[in-house]
Amino acid sequence: MLRTLVALVALIATVATAEDVDGKKLFASGRKKAEGLSKKLARRGLSLEQGDEIPENFQKDIDAIVELFTRSADAGYVEAQHALGGFYNVGYMVPEKDDVAAAEYFRLAAEQGKAESMSNLATMYKDGVGVEQNFEKALELYNQAYDAGNDMSGFNLAAMHANGIGTEKDLYKARELLEGILGFQGAPEALAQVESMIATEEKREL
Repeated sequence: MLRTLVALVALIATVATAEDVDGKKLFASGRKKAEGLSKKLARRGLSLEQGDEIPENFQKDIDAIVELFTRSADAGYVEAQHALGGFYNVGYMVPEKDDVAAAEYFRLAAEQGKAESMSNLATMYKDGVGVEQNFEKALELYNQAYDAGNDMSGFNLAAMHANGIGTEKDLYKARELLEGILGFQGAPEALAQVESMIATEEKREL
């Protein structure tokens, strides 16, 4: 019985590893096709990134890329899950923008520790886009992403603390967060604003 159980555990581990490898390969194939498509379009002066209208004869290429990314994500590959979250979040390459699908793919990637997905999902919870608005969940995810080194999450956390969104207003906490991400675009200017707000409040207390 014990030998059978050990064999079963080993089999599950082997399958999980195989899925991960397959997901990575599928994602790599999708990226390669996407790069090839970008080159084809560039020769015509077109770009998916810029939202140009793409000729119908390229739709097969686009569908193939999305299919590869989807199969990769379904196999559990985190980079594909994060990428698809972005695709559906802005309506890029997919038939239409789908915030619910975006939130689900970001959730899958976030659960695997992808900081950027945590940050994106936190914003969706903060704004109530694709999910029910939940400031507590937004703060939790922003904190997790920030602890994982995501500066954008630190910036958004600072904004929530400075404005009392989903938490008590705390300008000192906002200042602390901004001081830790001074290399992030907009952080020095935001810090100056918070410093000014603190100075104003401290004058009132005198």
